[in-house]
Amino acid sequence: MLKDPRKHKITKARQALGAKVKKQRLAVGLTKAELARMLEVKPTYIGSIEIGERNLSIESIIPIAWQLQCQPGDLMPNILL
Repeated sequence: MLKDPRKHKITKARQALGAKVKKQRLAVGLTKAELARMLEVKPTYIGSIEIGERNLSIESIIPIAWQLQCQPGDLMPNILL
């Protein structure tokens, strides 16, 4: 069965969010596997966030921010409309 290409579409906004997640993860000294274990997800999910494949909801961003010891807004990319 083929994957839905819309699910893994990489956009600048997703890449920016992923870069901020990765930067904060490294700043607090966590590996992808450690963060994944804390969030009860697979390490590949963290990797897909960090490269911009995932379209996260605010409900998903909040626990990530909590585990990364930052505010959800700290992970949001600066996007000009």
